[in-house]
Amino acid sequence: MTFENFQFQVAAEFTATLVSRIQERGMPLETLLNVNVPPLPKEQIKGWRLTRQGKRHYSENIVERTDPRGKKYYWIGGDNLGFAHDDGTDCMAVHEGYISVTPLQVDLTNYKLLQESYVPSFNWP
Repeated sequence: MTFENFQFQVAAEFTATLVSRIQERGMPLETLLNVNVPPLPKEQIKGWRLTRQGKRHYSENIVERTDPRGKKYYWIGGDNLGFAHDDGTDCMAVHEGYISVTPLQVDLTNYKLLQESYVPSFNWP
């Protein structure tokens, strides 16, 4: 996909409607919405879905680059190799022609790991 083909008007219209509904009904604190719009004309979009976060696959490239000041840095990541075709995910919804809205939370702590003591205790230093 290139930005020349992307229909920003579609994303803008949907987002304006979504924001209006949120203003009417509210939204839980510390919630972010990740909105993904397929690169299609409005008449080809099938609607929207509330989704969970999907999993994309990337090649594991590490590329050495030089910044504008002449200092080396490393770009970690690579080519997009597709996504897991799991129902109910943002990736699948967009692939099927739907706008995806994924509610995200700010706190990324793995509480299960904290409670179940997967990490062995040890003294340090």
